[in-house]
Amino acid sequence: MFARALTPLIFAASLSAASQSPDELLRLAQDAFLNPSGYEFHGGGLFQPDGSSWDVKFSVDIAAEPAPLETPRSPVNPGVRAGGPFQYEMAGQGDASHSNHPSINIPFSVIGGWTKIALNVDSIKEIGTERLPLNGSMTDCRLLNVLYRPQTDGIQPAQIRYSICSDQHLVLKKVMNTPAGPRPNDLGGSWAVTFDAVQFHHPPPEWLVDLKSLPETKSRSEWLGKRAPNFHLKDLSGETVALTELRGRPVLLDFWSTSCAPCIRDLPNVKRLAEEHKVEVAVWGYRSISPIEIRNGSPSTKRIFPRYQIRNLKFQISTKSKVFPRWF
Repeated sequence: MFARALTPLIFAASLSAASQSPDELLRLAQDAFLNPSGYEFHGGGLFQPDGSSWDVKFSVDIAAEPAPLETPRSPVNPGVRAGGPFQYEMAGQGDASHSNHPSINIPFSVIGGWTKIALNVDSIKEIGTERLPLNGSMTDCRLLNVLYRPQTDGIQPAQIRYSICSDQHLVLKKVMNTPAGPRPNDLGGSWAVTFDAVQFHHPPPEWLVDLKSLPETKSRSEWLGKRAPNFHLKDLSGETVALTELRGRPVLLDFWSTSCAPCIRDLPNVKRLAEEHKVEVAVWGYRSISPIEIRNGSPSTKRIFPRYQIRNLKFQISTKSKVFPRWF
């Protein structure tokens, strides 16, 4: 008798999960990453470079500490830990003579943005189902192909395929094709991030505590009025320019990248400052690419500079960047 009563209940629950529209399912999956109770997603990533015989594996963890007691229902801001040690495996196809391990950077679009997966959506299409492991058991997932609207810099984001478990509304897999960096010669390929262990009502892991306890960037007032240390950079013609050569003039040093939307939005202001105060102020743009790419135009600069009418700016170039971003 109990078994007969239980069967309709299970069937009704399955119908309820399947009856959610793709838009609703994606929104519920986004809400899971805003859960104020504290959580941790544990899994790994796989990068399959185009034309390479190597597969690159790496770890991925997402965690959020519980919301403060004063505001227990406030959304949380998760932290992401991803990277090495990278594991390289032969894929069994491609050019076997290519024995060098590919050098990659993990794009933020692959491992980040979880709290905004239901925002700026252009289209969603449900394409099927699959079963994935979650906390030691197999669970049913619905597959959604999601296309997002162009970013503020005009770049069209890559289509993303999410595998979302039907009952708990958790993203267990994310697949997309995107280059491993913003440069023209950066490797393209397929990225997949998969989570197989998820815990809620969970204290923050040690790595997140360490990450959140890093000192905040703050204004260094003790530097004001002091002489700036000298440094040297190369301009587009390959000539070395020293800061001391510009002593007596204010210098604006702008660090930028075509993959940084706020940087691109600010380029017209930098251009205007350079044109209106070209005698009084030295304006330098700094980007970690080769002079040839700036002079001849990389695909990203060819797309972005005309859009914002950027011409005739003086750029100083570094071919080896020493600056690494910290993502949250």
